[in-house]
Formats: sequence, structure tokens, C-alpha cells
Amino acid sequence: MEYYLSSAFVILYLLSSFIYNCAVFWGVKLVSGAITKEFFFEPDGELVSDWKWLFHVCGVYFGFTIVSLICQAAIIISGFVTCRYASASFLKYTCPWKDPRDYSPSMFPGSQPIATDAPVALEDIETGAQKEEKKDFSERPSIYYYGTKWAVVWKYFIRFIIFLTLGWLLLSAGSALNLFVASEDFSTYESCDPIDPTMCLTPFPSTFYLQKDNTTETGYRVNIPSEAMPVTLYWVKTNTRFWNRLDGFSTISPILFYVNDMSTIGTVDHSHIENYLHPDAKTVLIDTVTGKRVPHWVELDMVEPKSQLGIIQPAVPLEHNRRYVVGVREIHTRENPTAYSKPSAGMKSILERNNTNTTGISDERVDYYWSSILPFLEHENWEINEIQLAWDFVTASRNSMLGVPELLMDDMMKGPMPEYRIVKVDEEQCSSSSSAKWKGRSVWGRVNVPNYLSGGRGSVLEASLQPLPVTKVTSNGVIEYPFLVKIPCSVLEDPQPSFLLQYGHGLFGRRSEAFDTYLSEVQERFKWVLVAGDFYGMSRNDAPVFGKYLMSDWSEIKGAPDTITQGIINLAATLRLVKSDKFINDKVMTANGKVLVDSNRFGYWGNSLGGILGGGYVAQSKELQRGVLGVPGSPFSLILSRSRDFGDWHNALIKLSFFNWRGVRMGLVLLQMLLDQSESSGWLQEMTKKNKSILIQDALGDAEVSPLGAQLMARAYNCSTVAPQTQPIFGVEEREGPFVGSAIVEWKYDDVAPAPEEDIPPTGKNTHECPRHMLEAQEQIRKFLEEGVIENFCEGKCEKPSC
Repeated sequence: MEYYLSSAFVILYLLSSFIYNCAVFWGVKLVSGAITKEFFFEPDGELVSDWKWLFHVCGVYFGFTIVSLICQAAIIISGFVTCRYASASFLKYTCPWKDPRDYSPSMFPGSQPIATDAPVALEDIETGAQKEEKKDFSERPSIYYYGTKWAVVWKYFIRFIIFLTLGWLLLSAGSALNLFVASEDFSTYESCDPIDPTMCLTPFPSTFYLQKDNTTETGYRVNIPSEAMPVTLYWVKTNTRFWNRLDGFSTISPILFYVNDMSTIGTVDHSHIENYLHPDAKTVLIDTVTGKRVPHWVELDMVEPKSQLGIIQPAVPLEHNRRYVVGVREIHTRENPTAYSKPSAGMKSILERNNTNTTGISDERVDYYWSSILPFLEHENWEINEIQLAWDFVTASRNSMLGVPELLMDDMMKGPMPEYRIVKVDEEQCSSSSSAKWKGRSVWGRVNVPNYLSGGRGSVLEASLQPLPVTKVTSNGVIEYPFLVKIPCSVLEDPQPSFLLQYGHGLFGRRSEAFDTYLSEVQERFKWVLVAGDFYGMSRNDAPVFGKYLMSDWSEIKGAPDTITQGIINLAATLRLVKSDKFINDKVMTANGKVLVDSNRFGYWGNSLGGILGGGYVAQSKELQRGVLGVPGSPFSLILSRSRDFGDWHNALIKLSFFNWRGVRMGLVLLQMLLDQSESSGWLQEMTKKNKSILIQDALGDAEVSPLGAQLMARAYNCSTVAPQTQPIFGVEEREGPFVGSAIVEWKYDDVAPAPEEDIPPTGKNTHECPRHMLEAQEQIRKFLEEGVIENFCEGKCEKPSC
């Protein structure tokens, strides 16, 4: 009987664990749409083209569940093993389901055998006290024996739960300690910069993590040791080969540093960027070629609740292949606002030229500082004794950052017109009395695009496996990329060549977002044909891969920006196809024998993620000359922690990747170095060089994509605000409309509170989706895309009482 009870308990425990893990698994899948038809099947009804990849991702989650179950089963089995080989005295209290008479003397050296008919005190098992009363178990029903032990079984169960809980607490103790440690001493690590002994890699970026290389354009190559990377759970070392391919650092990502107990009193904030030129500015970012200061602002990292990193965010993109000097002075402490933080021992030894072996600073480095860094600060009238931190870094060359994506785009565009097939057509119901929001024709298709990835989605590019500079790229077969074309009734009923709009969806969305009511109404009103595809790498089907990245070695995260790069090629190939003579003359694209697409009139409109990645797409496109970016922002490393969506991501990063909160911020900045090739950040300077026009529409109080990112893009694109402007923007001039060029229009809603000054998301009402629904904004988009003219359609400023 006891064996059945014990087995039932174990089975119940394992079953409960399995149900729990399955609940976690399916919960994650539910969020990403995994258990819905939309996850495994495209909206057109076909199985997703990367079904093998999907099963692989599912396998990762199931594998995690199985490993968890094995660990828990091991705990149970170890309990039985302990009972089997424990001492007889311990046995009576920890293994009450076992009858002591079942054990032989050989199991317990020195013990006496217990005869089968030997009298045994019934309460020995419970109290250990010897009784005179003797019972003969052989003459009693077995249930009598077991019934006396239920109290001990309960005690054992309680002990088991306590020890199990203690075990899990011990397993998580390392993580907990790291989360609450204010600072860690990395001064003895050879791979860490001794001018900041509190965290490896800071300050970052820095020439400390460059090595000279005469084969590169900058004369350097990134050299980040695996030991210097943020520590991940289970102490997995990150392979830094993809970072170390580059010949410099990002031109726009945040610059991280640490000053003990740092306060932002007197520093340049994002509301007064013009103060970067003030003679008493506490921070400077100096271009060593021009000798000029670079506009920037300073803030504290709110991701880290205790020992906060300082962030210097360039307000404009830096030049490629350029050395910059960073200086920090007279930063106050939060504890005592009248006192200044002291420089580290390493920094102090450089400033005083009093080098010792204990600081880890070499004589060569001291000489380099005094010849190549400190003179730039002295030129700004900085006193050496007021400097708290100083360093320099070199940005990547244009070819190192953008060369591969350009090669891929050239290769695709020079190739033959891609083949396609129509999957299905949802015929129009223009004359129907149906209340459907969309009555036009929907064409679902597939286009064959060269596959430049080394495998399926989530893998790295073949070119990423080659050393830089890459001079030639080849495709790895083709991708059957799904697309959607929507033709409104206003075009079908009056057939004529119409304007073609390419639409970009939001975060982890998909092309079916094009059926949103406002877009369907825009199409009908303006007589636009719409084409949409999924942003490979950031669509709904890609959501689980981020779980895989976070749960495994961060070395694999290069697959994210590389898959996005492939996604941009996919979009360009789709636009090329849909405006080709072969496609526009297909019978599904005609009405009454007339073509419905004007191949010479087309443009791009993307919202949210479609604006964030859309800036990079428009800049790379060989055909697009105009693009509308709705509520965009760049770089990711700036806008992500200011997003309300970051809360869940933040927790995931902490629980699945990093021990330390500061590791999260460093991880975002490191990721930005890889993302520059694909998102808008790396292409900010290319828009004006290629004479392309951009209209940015953002919303003040946006809780998902901070307007700070849109304003940074506006400065880079040489945008103007449209008079009367909602508010002045640093570095952006106000112009009277109508005019030709690029512009930013900010929408303000009276019932929405201003965004916080700190690096945190706004609370309260969210304005993220408001501008796209405004009729005035839609008319402005039509005027810009069709005619290239910027005009104000608001009655004065673009302000509304509410969204």
C-alpha cells in the first residue's frame, strides 16, 4: 500500500510540474500567437514558409520543459535514494512508508536484524520512545500499520516542501546577490578598463576595446573579450566574433559611463540641448577632426535602480570613421548636492601622472591621454583637477557598418525579375449591402526572393560569416515571401492606373494589419492600391525567436539584425514585383481589362515599427524617393527603455539573460552596434545624401515610441517643422507651408500629460495610435506622397482636445 501511495505522490508531483511548465509554454505561445491558426498559417491559409524553423523554436520551449521536469524528477528520486541508504534511526523519521523489518543487517552495519514476528513498539516510528506494550504485526491487517503513520507522512511532506524551497532559494541566491550589489570590483580583470572599476566595459564605447589593424578603413578593429561582456545566467560566455568584425563603434548609440552616486544637477538635459555649448557644461563630446562639440544630452539609466549608469546621448548622428573625445567634470553627488564625485584611482593616476602598478594603467596609456585626449579638454578651458572621467572612441567606417546591406540590395535589384504565384484572391463585394469594413479585392501571393541568410529566419547572413570588408555576396536559394495587395472599390469601379502605397506594420505585427479600418478608408478615399509584407525578423512569426535568444547564448543574437536585413530585401523585391509590367497586367490586378497600378507613382508609409525600420528601408531602397514615418524613433537603444512595452521585455531580459540590472543597459548598447546595419539608426545620414524626402508624424505623450527618437531622426533628415509648429525642436527650423522637402509634424492632445524627463515610459493615456487616425494627418500624407509637397492641414497648430 505504501508503495502505491508514494508512487501516486511522485506521479502527482511530476504531473503538476508538467502542467505548470506546459502552462508557461503555452502562455508564451499564446502571447505570440503560437497556438492560434495565425501563427502556424499565413492569413491566406497556407502553412508559413519557415515551418521547420517554427518547429525548431517550439522544440526549444519543449526542451526547456523537459529539462525542468528531469531536474524535478531528480529531486524526487534523490529522496528515495536517501531513504534507501540512510541509517535505520534516520529512516524511521524520514521514510515512514517503509517498514523497518524490510531491511537486512547488511544494509546497516552494526545493526541487529528485526525478525518478522518480533514485537515492535507502534509509536517508535513517531516518538522514538520504547514501550512495554508489544504488538504482532503479522497478526494485524496491514492497514493498521499504515494508519498509525499518517502523521509522520505529513511531517515528511512538510520537510520535503521546506527542503525543496531551500534548494530553489540556493539556486537563485547568486542571481539575487548580483541584482542587489551596488558595485562590483572588476579592477583585477585584464579585460576591464581600470579607469572604471565598477563594471566591465564601462566607459563604453572606448578605444580600450579597439586594437590596431592596418587592414581596416579606420586602422582599428573592435576587440571585446568574451570575459568583458555582461555576465549572463549560468555564466555562459558570449562569443564576441560578430562585434569584433567591425572597425569601430556605433554612430548614434548611447555612451555609457559611471560616476559614483551621480546626480544630473547642472547637466545638459534633452529639453535644453542647446546648453551643450555652455562654457560651464559638465560634459563634452568633441569631434577630433573639426574640434567642435557635438550636441548631446545627459541622463541617468533608470533601468538600474541603485548604482545608475550615466548616459550621454548624441543628439545627432556622429560621422563615420571619426575619433571622438568624451569629458566629464564636476558631477555632483545625490547624497550631497554641493559635493563632487571623485575620479577612480585609475583615472586619478592618469590625471596626476602618478602611475602605480596597483591601478592597472600602463605608462603608454598615460602618455596617450596627455598627448591625444586631455589637450582637447584643455582647449575647452577645462582644468585638469576638475576632470572626473575622460576617454575616446572611434566610430565604424561606413563600409564596415552599411557595406553588406548595400551589396545585398544591389545583388537583388540586378537579378532577374522575381517569380511569383497567386495563392488566393478574395473577390470584391463592392455592390454588396454587407457591413464589412473592407469590400475591395484582396490578392494574396508569394514572391521568390534571394535568401542571403545562412539558414532560415533567425540565422545570420552568409556575409556575416566572412571577414570584413565583404566584396561579394551570393544567395542561399530563395525565400517564398508572402505579400498582400488590396484594391479598393473606388479603383475597381473606376478602373485607372492608381497610386501604389507600400505599408509597414507595427511591432510583431504582420501584413494583415493593412485591413485596419483607417487604412481601408484611406484607400477608398484617395483611390490607392496597397501592398504589404511582413517585416522579416520583427513580425508575429518572429516573436518566439527572441525568447530563444534570451534563453541561450547572446552570441546568437546577431540573427536578429541579419534577419531584419533580409526582411528589407524582401520588401524591396515585393515593391519591384508589384510595380512591374508582368504583375500589373496579371488578370487579378485588372478590372474591365484595365491596369490598376501606375508603376511610376508609389511611396511608403509605416507606423510604429514600420517607421522605426522604415527609415532604414527607404534609405536603402533603389526605388523609393518618399516615405512617411508614423510615430517612429531611433535608435532602438534610446527608445526601448522609454517604451511602455519595455516592462515585459525588461523582466524577460533580467530573468532569462543577465544577473545584473546594469548588464541590461549594456546589452542594449551592444545590440545597437549590430542593429545599425538594418534599422534607421545606421542610415540616418543617408537620406539627405540620396536626396530623399521624409514626412515624420509623431505624438507628444507617446508611451510606446518616445518623440525624442523622432526628433533625433528629424535633425538627421534635415527636416523642418510646419508653421505654426506645435513646439520648437532643437536643430529643426520652422517653415511656412507649402514647401518641398522633409518635415516633422508633432501632434498634441490636451488630455495627455507631458512625458517624464527621466528615462522611463509615460503613464496615463497613450497617444501612440492617434495621429494616423486624424483626417488632417491623412490629407497631409496624401499631399506629400502624391506631390512631394509639405502642407499644414490643421487649423493652426496640430492640437486636439483628445485623441
